[in-house]
Order: sequence, then C-alpha cells, then structure tokens
Amino acid sequence: MAGDRTPVRHRVIPALVAVLALLLPNVFALAPAYATPPPRHVDITATDESDPLNLFRLIFRHRHSDLRPSGDGRFGWGSNVAVLTTTVDGMTLYIAMANYNRFNFTGKAAAVVDIFRVDDSGKPYLVDRYGKPLKVDWRTSYTPSATINLLTSERTQALGNGPIHSEAGVDAVNGEMVKGTDIEILSERVFCAEGANQCMNRLKEGKILSQTTSGRYLTKNPTLSPAQLKELNAELDEKIKDGELSAAEKQAAIAEADAATELQEGYQRWKEAGMPDTFEALTRFVHAVNAFTVSGSSPPGGVATKALTGKVGTAPGGIDFSTLQLRYLAEDEKGRLRYSYDAAPTTAKDQHITEGQLAAAQMSDAFFVWLSLPRDTFWVNLNPREPDRIIDKRLAGTDAGRILLEADLRMKRDSARLTNPETALGRRFWGKPGPSGAQECGVIRQWIVPKPATVYEQDGGLHIIDAPLEVKSESEMLNGTSGDPSCPVPSRRMQAIFEKEILPAVEKAVNTAPAYAELRRVYLARVAAQWYRERGTGALTSMIDKGDVSRWRSIKSWKPRAVFDAYVKSYKNGEYRVTRTETSGNHQYTYTYTDGGVDFATVPFTRLTSAAFRQSHPDLATAVQGSFGAATPDAGGRVWLGDVSAVPPDQQARKATPTAFRRFVMPLVITVAAVIVIGIVVAMTVIGRGKRSRRRPG
Repeated sequence: MAGDRTPVRHRVIPALVAVLALLLPNVFALAPAYATPPPRHVDITATDESDPLNLFRLIFRHRHSDLRPSGDGRFGWGSNVAVLTTTVDGMTLYIAMANYNRFNFTGKAAAVVDIFRVDDSGKPYLVDRYGKPLKVDWRTSYTPSATINLLTSERTQALGNGPIHSEAGVDAVNGEMVKGTDIEILSERVFCAEGANQCMNRLKEGKILSQTTSGRYLTKNPTLSPAQLKELNAELDEKIKDGELSAAEKQAAIAEADAATELQEGYQRWKEAGMPDTFEALTRFVHAVNAFTVSGSSPPGGVATKALTGKVGTAPGGIDFSTLQLRYLAEDEKGRLRYSYDAAPTTAKDQHITEGQLAAAQMSDAFFVWLSLPRDTFWVNLNPREPDRIIDKRLAGTDAGRILLEADLRMKRDSARLTNPETALGRRFWGKPGPSGAQECGVIRQWIVPKPATVYEQDGGLHIIDAPLEVKSESEMLNGTSGDPSCPVPSRRMQAIFEKEILPAVEKAVNTAPAYAELRRVYLARVAAQWYRERGTGALTSMIDKGDVSRWRSIKSWKPRAVFDAYVKSYKNGEYRVTRTETSGNHQYTYTYTDGGVDFATVPFTRLTSAAFRQSHPDLATAVQGSFGAATPDAGGRVWLGDVSAVPPDQQARKATPTAFRRFVMPLVITVAAVIVIGIVVAMTVIGRGKRSRRRPG
C-alpha cells in the first residue's frame, strides 16, 4: 500500500520462508520423484511376481539376460523389460522386449522381440509375428521371434532422441507388426520412469499406449548407480559390524532399494525352482516363497523357504511336503511374522515339493484373507433355491473361498454315498417299505463349522495343537413337513440313524481324509488369523476388515457358479438311483440333501495352561524354536520348518537403504534452497542499509 513503510526485506523474507515451508516437506516426501505413476488415460498400478504376464518376462530374462553371451549389454539388469498381451484373430499373443538405448547400440538397430502363445496345458511356446509356432526351445535358445528397427518406427520416432522405453517398444511392435486389440502391459519398473526422454510426455498425452486397457509394474524402486551401491554396501556393512543387521537382512535391504537387485533376485528364485512354466505353477511358487509377507517386503529366505525350493532335506530321508501344516505363529518386536510348519517325514524319492508349495501358498494367502475380510463374509452356501447367495463376491476371488465351496459339495456327496442302499449302512438307513409299500424319505441339512481349537500361547506366539472341524446336521422339517416336494414328510428314524452312524463317518473324513486337506489348511490359517485379531496390536492390524484381498487372488482359476451347477446336477440326479423289487412291489430309493455350507465366522479356543502344555507336548517348544535354524524333528516324528518374514515397509522407522533420491538429490535441493535464502537475506540487508544511508542528513 502507498502508506506502508515496512522495509522490503521484512515483507519478502517471511514470504520466502513460507514458500520454503510448503516446499521442503513435499521434497522430503518424494522418494523417489518417479515412484508414483503419472496421470494418464489408462490406470497403471503396482502388481507382484504372481502376475500372469510375469511368466513371459522371466522367460525373456532367461533367454536374453542369462543364455546370451554376457558381453551383450542390451539385456543387463539395469535395463527394463515389458510384456504386452493382445488378441489377434482369436489368438492371445504375449510380446516381450527390453528397452533400447539408441546411443549405446547404434550398431544394433534391430531390437529383439519374443512372441509367445500358450498351449492347452498352459505352457508357453514361441511363435512368429503371425502366431505360427517356431522350432525354438525357449529353455535352451535365445533366438528371438522377430526383430524391429525402432529407429525407423513411426511410433518411437515421436519419442525424440533419448532411450526407447520397453513400454513404448512393445506398443510399437503391436501397432506395426501384430496389430492386436485388448491390450495389457506389464513392466518391470514404473512406466517411463528413468532417463531423459519424451516417453513420459507422450504417455500423459495418450500418444502411446492409447489402446491399453491395463498397465502394471513390478517395482517402484530406482536403479542405483555403481557408486550409490558401493556407498550403500559400506553403510550396511557398518550396521553388520554393530550387530544391527545380519548378512541376509543386508541383502534384503539392497533389494528393497535397488530395482536391478530386486528383479535379479526374483529371477534367480524362479530359476532355482526349476523355472515353473505355467500361470498356476508360477503363482503357486511365488505365493509360497513370499509366504506371510506383505506388499513391498522381501521374501523370507530361511529354512522353510529353502526347503520348499528343494534346498534343504532332513535325515534320515526327507519330508512329505504334501502334509505341510501351519502350527506356529508369532510376531517379533520388528513386526516380522515368525512361523513354523510341521510335516510328516518320508523315505520316498518323491517328496511332493510342488504340493508343499501349494500348501504353503494356500495357508499364507488364507491367513491374509481371514485378516482382511470381515468375519460376516466367512461362509459359503450351496442351496438349490438360492443361486444368488453362493459366496461373498470378495471371498469368491480367493483360494480360501474355492476350498470352502468345493469342500461343502464334497461333504454332501460323501454323505449321500454313505446312504446308498447297496451297502449295509445304507440298508439300515433306508429300512424296509411299510405295509402299504410306502418308502420313508429323508431331507438332511448339513454344514461344517469349527470345533474349539486347542492352542497354547507362549512368549507372544501361538502353538496350534489341534484344530478339528465339526459336521452338523438337522432334518429340514418345519411343522412336520419339509420344503422339498420330493419328501414332504422326512423320517425322524432316518434322521436318528444319520446322526448316529453316517454323520461321524463324514466328520472323520473332513478331519482326516486327503480330499479335505485343503480345507484343514485354510482352517489352520483361520485359527492363526483369529488369534492375531484378538491380540489387538501388531504390524498388520491396519489390514483387519479392510476388505482388500486383491493380492491374494486364487491360484487356481475357478468360478463359484460352476460349483453350484455341479451341486444342482447332483441334487436333481442324485448320487445314486437304486430300484429294488420287494415283496410289496418295486421301490426307488432317492436320498435328498439340500442346503448347508461351511461357516468359519466363529473360532472358539481351548487354551492350554503352561503345565498342561509341558505335560502333553514336552519337546514341542524346543522343536519349534530349533526349526528356525534347521529342519527339526519332534518326539512324535513330525519335522518342523520355520521361517521369518521381512519387516513390513510401513513398520520401518527408517529404512536401512535410503533411495538414491534421498541420498543425493534431496541434500542438493536443500543446499540450493538454503543458498538462495541466504543470498536474498544478504541482498535485502544490503539494500536496506543503502536506503538508510541515503536518507541520512548531509
């Protein structure tokens, strides 16, 4: 204002301080600047190694980063690989390629492209640009499907003179060679993340990937330079000397900071596991080796994980991994989950490692599902009159949901077969026709619920001693009649025999038969999750009841309606149709079973005292603790395999591995800002003194 005589510096400096106050917190929050994908027409989200497109990325890395001569620098781990899937004339194609640096590889203008299809068994094979099979074994050859000169590609020329990112590269291959639709892309790193180029601008403008329906990336970490890695190693070595880190934790810390290390370690795990080569096998393996970890954590690398990748055996013979069960869970002060499986020993050559990977994956996934979904979703329902109330839609996307629904159908079929009048038990159940020739009928409702789980809590951990399941039944009768027209008046005599003789046999199968092993596994995880819920504290409490189970999608492809349709077919046609001639005439025996389901909403506990635990299981605690160092047998002959998950990212007060941005860019930004402020303050001070000097009387 005209009358305001406040010195300029008194007005400018506070304004600058205010601006810096707003700027610096945001500077500190950026780690790194390209960690969050930019806005665009297509949603680009984080994913993990179980992503279906990751299989083709791993195969590309195997062929070109591993099999190729090491002198070819185009495919080092500092490069980025992207995979695009598209549909052409009814064929689904998968296109993989690496980024291309036109400055480094001017003598090799043709970029390498691999194109795959998948056979009926789910295994990939190489094809040419038209989808025709090539006589090339991807396991032993690095001969590509095709090459493309990206320097003359119309789509990539628009990117300017910088590096051609792999996302833009596969987009160019599809647009100029394949011309497919329904496009999805997986990239190792955040799209257009690193390097000075026009990729980011073109992505924002929708000039590349404009036909993409889904974009996903594996890591948001930057790729550290050799100098940055050297400094980071030195810092972590000091922490090892001070006893703050172990060697394994150091390697995990590097992988959490450097994208190249993280991606290379993931590839090595896949290779050491025999290169699982189907979507289901890859998902099973990835979920197993990442057991009990949350997004952003490094995989466990202890006894259990090594055993499940074939690295650890146990005397005198081996481990039957198909019997793997979660029997111990704890959380340490760092927020890491300590868990231990037990399994039966075996001397057989086949130790069923694949089945063990599936078991570990199912139990880990189910644990997080039982934490994340509200308990009122923990049910399935097979009722022919309720086709729209089969399963909660969120549970339906998980293996836990599939297992519960399939177990319900299996239980109903098993109980029906036990009533077959061709067997002695079935004849007792049906009885003989009455004097008028009438045959009794039964309509039985059955469902599976938990019995009290016997547990022992010790030093912040849970021993799961026993976790039985119960099969309940009742005659579906209201006011003397049932809702089923085929059996208007169910027999009380048949109901009594069912409960006394048939129901115990069904319950025994549920608790012991191999056919129900998956159900028992996910129930053990339910027990562990209920214990964690009841604790009320821990690194994972923020997940409870949040409802997001997208990371634990089903390993096996399935549809709830298919299980329901199988049930309706069984319900209508019966598990048997038996016609017999009695003295009073011909009689048809038809057993009808209706609704029921599986309900895991409530898990009761029977908690052992310390004395009772020591008396009944005197060596169990020792075996469990020993399992974290080696495969350890207990007195009963079961073998224990322990492991420890990584520290959840949000529990790390300060990461042991600051990103390159925090380590190098932020100090520079802060220094420059400080110099600017000091310079302005000095300048304003000098100006102010000069004005005062000119105002003094002569």
